[in-house]
Amino acid sequence: MKIRSLLIIASVLFAVNSFAGDIYHKVGDRGSDDTRITVQSSDVNKTMINIEVNGYFNSAVNEGDATYDKIYLKEYTSLGETGQPSLPVIVKWVAIPNNKDVKVNIMNASSQEVDNVNIYPSQEFPMRNGNGKTQFVKDNNYYSRNVLAPSQIVKVREIAAFRDYRVAIIEIHPMQYNPAQRKLVVYNNIDFELRYEGVNTENNVHRSNPSESKSFLNMYKDLILNYEYVSDNNSGILEAPNMLIITADNLYTGILPFAEWKTQKGIRTNIVKMSDIGTGDATPNQDQVKAYLTSAYNGPDRPEFVLLVGDAAGQNTIPWFSVGFDKSDHPYSCLEGNDIIPDVSLGRISVQSLPELEKAVLKLIQYEKYPNMSQTDWYKRAFVLHSNDGIDPINGQVAKNVFLNEGGFTNVDIANPSTSQSQITAYLNGGVSWVWYIGHGYEEAWATPYWHMNNMPNLTYGTRLPSIVSIACSNADLDWNATNDCFGEAFIERDTINSASNICAATELCAFYTTDTLGRYMLYAYFREGINDFGSMMNYGKINAYNYFNGNNTVQETIHEYLVLGDPTQEAYSDVPKTLTVTTSQSSSPNSIITVNVKSNGNNIEGAMVGINQNNDLRVAGYTNVQGNFEFSSSTLVNGFPVSAVVTGKNLAPYIGDIITNVNFVSEIPESYRLGQNYPNPFNPSTKIDFALPHNGFVTLKVYDVLGKEVATLVNGQLNAGTYNVDFNAGALSSGIYFYRLSTDGFTEIKKMTLLK
Repeated sequence: MKIRSLLIIASVLFAVNSFAGDIYHKVGDRGSDDTRITVQSSDVNKTMINIEVNGYFNSAVNEGDATYDKIYLKEYTSLGETGQPSLPVIVKWVAIPNNKDVKVNIMNASSQEVDNVNIYPSQEFPMRNGNGKTQFVKDNNYYSRNVLAPSQIVKVREIAAFRDYRVAIIEIHPMQYNPAQRKLVVYNNIDFELRYEGVNTENNVHRSNPSESKSFLNMYKDLILNYEYVSDNNSGILEAPNMLIITADNLYTGILPFAEWKTQKGIRTNIVKMSDIGTGDATPNQDQVKAYLTSAYNGPDRPEFVLLVGDAAGQNTIPWFSVGFDKSDHPYSCLEGNDIIPDVSLGRISVQSLPELEKAVLKLIQYEKYPNMSQTDWYKRAFVLHSNDGIDPINGQVAKNVFLNEGGFTNVDIANPSTSQSQITAYLNGGVSWVWYIGHGYEEAWATPYWHMNNMPNLTYGTRLPSIVSIACSNADLDWNATNDCFGEAFIERDTINSASNICAATELCAFYTTDTLGRYMLYAYFREGINDFGSMMNYGKINAYNYFNGNNTVQETIHEYLVLGDPTQEAYSDVPKTLTVTTSQSSSPNSIITVNVKSNGNNIEGAMVGINQNNDLRVAGYTNVQGNFEFSSSTLVNGFPVSAVVTGKNLAPYIGDIITNVNFVSEIPESYRLGQNYPNPFNPSTKIDFALPHNGFVTLKVYDVLGKEVATLVNGQLNAGTYNVDFNAGALSSGIYFYRLSTDGFTEIKKMTLLK
């Protein structure tokens, strides 16, 4: 192999990669073997980016009587059309302004030519119902072409909406290949700019609040190249999340305790029955459900989490989507734009009856609210199972290393196809906090290693519930049988003990490699990136698989196939839960700042969620800062009731207790009349309306429908000057727009609110 430099003379250095036999070829000036991507500047007009490729790896592969070169970059894959040359591709996201088109301008590109290279042709992705191998395919017509391809080394593949940010998904090809001449061109340095010009409204994003949710914030930081330039969250304040639950009507009462607990801890949770979606149909279809979710997403209380309560087949159902040959919940998470990128974290409790739901709900609440503190060694143990096909053994070792080296686990057991069902049961009964499976599967079992759901009655690990990532076919095929559970459903709903805390699994037959990437990046999300809730972990895995495989058809199928059975907000345990000490500053002023401090063993706890409750009502919620403090205004409280706090977080034992025994602030007279916007809005069925009176007087507060008909009187009498907060329950009213009017001597104000059932 001869290397001919176009712009500079470079020596060739060889190094051994982690894969034995792979040879490293140096083409850059730096000592490391990584590819460096740097944003040099970014504003509303353009973003300037530099790419440095310091070297690449080459693996010689024999097929028939020919030897091919498999070329790849560290941490990136090589792709191509089936049978055509497989070349490295880098996919990155850049946040861009609304309403603008994006043009690529190459400022500078230095390269080297490498002669006598026979690039390996890209192959079909094997499916997980086989041994990971496919029949070798080569497009001989393409290999006879005397053309350097791809023609563009940088291009905008698509514009997408990623919740709060409009992003250009950039495709970077640092190598070009002429198959007829067997010539490879390697770009070791590329300077390019993305210019925002012209008009393009595709996938504009709609954002009403500059604050960001905790889980999406960490994804933004990792996935958006220019995030530090475009972020509006300069204050660093994280917004407590909202959750919207869509439930089959007959399951409504069963999900109430779950919603109450989530709201207490700080996740404002709204439940909507299927019949209240507003379509006039008691059983709306999947498109109608998604339309409702989209409307709620575009409202003032945009949810970060969506939970579906009901099966996909049988009784008490919430329909899912048919996407190609796949069944999928994923479209319910795509609520901004027309792309496949998730905008909310989604989960489903797939049950058909109230008893099933009640067991699942009690189990989910117990896992968070009452962690097992009598047996604690299981928190630092994991169980990895892998097949011997494809690169599953390598992935199994990767997972084990993540648990041991990044999670600090004390023990990780490994099972392979020779491990018996009884041995697998014994490993599970020993108590583990995580199970990571990669191999073959079907509706009722893990297939290689083999473990059938009929073994579940033999589980005896009690409340030591594992979080499960299952990279296998059809473990979450919810409609394979109208009456019988699939493997994933059985693990979630079977009991309050000896079951799973959560499981991520596939609905259908799935592929090697794309699924591997999803599973690995779920672990990276939790143990590296601070993305701790299970739904966001899955989103992170899906997005990284999408980028790694350049959004090809196979990875899109994988994205549609995987779902979370259980609670998408759940932060899995991976350590012995820390006991918390919570202290609170006291004040007699109604407009002062109250500080809640959270510590464990004398150390401040950053990032804990704090829910402040009064009279069974969540008043305010947020996260502790680096000093372990959460601050809120005393004006959010009302006189006459104690104040309690619920403090939760990753590997924290929840604190639940009163922090102020009684609120009896000295009243301050407002300077002016004020009618506040109701909260929450939209609401179902209750909301709060506050108002301020600078003078004593006769006051009315009434609610009207869009025709001007009075539907409720909330206040009608003499009031003293002060600040008031009134509850309005619209349980007897239908969905729609309503107006509320405050009237007193010399003052009238009207505001609008939306009831969504």
